Amino acid sequence: MYGVIETAAGKACDSAGVKEKHCERITNTLGPHQVSWCLSVGLSNCNKALAASMQATAFAEEYTDELGLTGNPREQMQNAIRHATWMALLLVRGFTSEEAMSFGAAHELDVLDPDLGVGSFEANVDFHNNLVGVTYGKLITSGPEFDRKHEDYNTSVVKWIVTHSYGPECTGLCLDLRGT
Repeated sequence: MYGVIETAAGKACDSAGVKEKHCERITNTLGPHQVSWCLSVGLSNCNKALAASMQATAFAEEYTDELGLTGNPREQMQNAIRHATWMALLLVRGFTSEEAMSFGAAHELDVLDPDLGVGSFEANVDFHNNLVGVTYGKLITSGPEFDRKHEDYNTSVVKWIVTHSYGPECTGLCLDLRGT
C-alpha cells in the first residue's frame, strides 16, 4: 500500500517542480491516516494534494528567507505559513474545504510524538492555521476573476495569505505564530 502512495508522491515531486529535500520530507512522513486519505480521494487527487504540500513548504521557506528570520521565529513563521498556504492551495486545486481539513487532520493524526500530536498545543496551532488557509482559500477561489488554470493563483497564494493574515494589517482571522 505504501509503495503506491510513494509512487504518487514521486509524481507529485515531478509535477510540483520543488526541491528534492521537500519531496523526501513529505514522502518520509506519510503515515497511515494520510495514506488512507489518499486512497479515499484517489491517487490523482493524492498527487495534487502532495504537490500542494510540497509547494507550501517551499513557499514558506522562501518567504522566511526573504524576511531574514532565524531560529525559533523563523520556524514559527514557516510552520504557520506552510499550514495556511497548504490548505489554500488545496482549495485552489479543486478540493473542498472538508477534504482539505480532513487531510490536515490526517497529517496531525500521523504525528507520533505525543507532545506534537492531536490534542497538543502544537497541533491546535496547526489546526488553527489550517482553518485560516481554508477560509482564505474560499475567498480566493470565490472571486470573479479566479481561474483555476491560471498559474499566478498557484504561485501568489502565499503572498495573499501573508498579506491578509499576518501583521498589523490583520484584523480578521490571523495566523498563529506560536507553533513550530
